[in-house]
Amino acid sequence: MTSPLRALLCAVVVSCVTFGCGKSEAPKPIKSGGTKGKPAPASSDASTPKTPVTTPATAVSVPKVADLKVHDLASLKAHVKAQKGKATVVAVWATWCAPCIAEMPTLAAFYEKHKDKGLRVVGLCVDDRAEDGMGEKIQQVLEKVKVPFEMALLKPETDEAFFKGLGVEWDSGLPATVVFGPTGEKKLYTRKALTHEYLDQHVLPLVN
Repeated sequence: MTSPLRALLCAVVVSCVTFGCGKSEAPKPIKSGGTKGKPAPASSDASTPKTPVTTPATAVSVPKVADLKVHDLASLKAHVKAQKGKATVVAVWATWCAPCIAEMPTLAAFYEKHKDKGLRVVGLCVDDRAEDGMGEKIQQVLEKVKVPFEMALLKPETDEAFFKGLGVEWDSGLPATVVFGPTGEKKLYTRKALTHEYLDQHVLPLVN
């Protein structure tokens, strides 16, 4: 091999070693985060709004039977005046009255919805807690219904006088509901079961 040809061959070899021979591929960008088949996790950013945490509703405090107020008609009217509400629904009930207990959730929902408008509610039990085992039965109902409104007791042996003082005929049947105005005057009396429709139609106007 002549010297000029040998020099040319050496130049070609040096060029391939230094710069590479053939077409080279551009480097591919590297993806950050995540694994195969899964999106990359979102980066934490202090400016990103967080989902607000909902505070659970406060649990209803169940009263003890021994702590319940005891009313006759006069003291109940005085209590209604002291509350300074627009209307007070008094739901008369007893432990043996299944419809009385069944309607309490409806009355509780109505109270929660309209209490800010001045609605007041009192559940008035006619059972005598002093009778054997009756205090425990009343407590069991209180624990079962867990209503947000006030519970009270009717003074023993005054149920007939209570209804007579309201000027209504009472046949000892329950449930019975009385609605008082802000000064203690009777606005409504019914023996009908309390439904959402009945409360909206007959009681809500007394509140508004």
